[in-house]
Amino acid sequence: MITLAELVPEDTFIAPRLLEEMQPGSPFVGQQAEALSGALLAVCGSLPILAHEAASTAPLLDAIAASGLSPPTAVDRFDSRDGYVARVCERMAQGGRAWFTCPVPLGLFPDEPIVVPPSLIADLNLRSAIDRLVPPENRTKRRVIEGRADVAQALAALRPGLVVKDARLPSSSGGAGVWVLRRKRHVTRARTGLAGADRIVIEARVPYTANFCVQCTCAGKNEVAFLGSSMQRTRASGIYLGNRFDPAAQPSSETCALALTIAAAAAQLGYRGIAGFDILEREDGPPVAIDLNFRPNASTPFLMAFGALGAARGFDMADLIFATSDTPSRVLLARLWPLIHEGWLVVLGLFDPQVASMPNGPTNMRLMVMGRDLNEIQRHRKTLRRAGLALADERLSPVQRIARRLRRFMP
Repeated sequence: MITLAELVPEDTFIAPRLLEEMQPGSPFVGQQAEALSGALLAVCGSLPILAHEAASTAPLLDAIAASGLSPPTAVDRFDSRDGYVARVCERMAQGGRAWFTCPVPLGLFPDEPIVVPPSLIADLNLRSAIDRLVPPENRTKRRVIEGRADVAQALAALRPGLVVKDARLPSSSGGAGVWVLRRKRHVTRARTGLAGADRIVIEARVPYTANFCVQCTCAGKNEVAFLGSSMQRTRASGIYLGNRFDPAAQPSSETCALALTIAAAAAQLGYRGIAGFDILEREDGPPVAIDLNFRPNASTPFLMAFGALGAARGFDMADLIFATSDTPSRVLLARLWPLIHEGWLVVLGLFDPQVASMPNGPTNMRLMVMGRDLNEIQRHRKTLRRAGLALADERLSPVQRIARRLRRFMP
């Protein structure tokens, strides 16, 4: 199995935490941001990783191993922002090369040793980077508007049929900071959400036939390679819900070539690591890149894990599922253990709110569900629901919605 350790120099450690300065406008805030720190544990291999203690528990590492993957061999745990910052600085002082997967505040950490300078990570993840890295024929009609007065005027002129994006911070992923304007009420929401903004992007909506996350690796200036791709599952609003690998729905050669073109342009600027690009395929034109994510993506472990296990176990398809449960993680893992041993369920991540002293928070899980066809995938999903999991890409039942609301008022 290919792991992240094979993509970077030996002296590298990975530090995947979204710091508080970068959380505004992101779907990852508080508990979700800490959970994100453990999202790559299943594919790190021997690469040292910093992870929140609640996102890297011993039961999770056992579940990763039972799923057929190699658990990480060097986990450095932290329990707070200060602990994270201290551990990063300690490792850098000892000669470790920091690999930040999220933009970090400039000046917080030493400039060296580092895989990619924070200023370059921030620059490449800005929504305006599309205009610099993507060929004109592969962009939707778009314009960047700067200045509070000009932005206010543009917001007043919004109409259905457009997409508007917050461009003040580096792209936050997950469809956050993006408003797809299908109805007048969506226009109202965008104006409210962007009130006071001083930098936005307005794009034309693109009718598409497929939505792919295409991932590449950048090992050097002229060392760019295709890592893999999967279909993206989103709400109509654009919010990201997960991925699906389907051999019958693969990106075109034009889409793959576009991803490599974007990655090559970034590699020339000094970017190293993994990048994933959201690319839409159309019936009446070339593919269009709508979002550039210069970091390991949510579907990176999914792709790497399926590459290692799918064919070997006779499965052709797989879903990446984000799930929550009000059941304590210890009890939940006990319920899932037989499904893991059946071979179709792979645990990629888990955040235990009890360990994080958040007793009213739900257990968060990242799962790969494999099957021989879509019908088998659907049967496996039903089994997960019976085990007490709420799947992010499915609507909660009335009972689940009531229970979730009641928990907010519990001490």
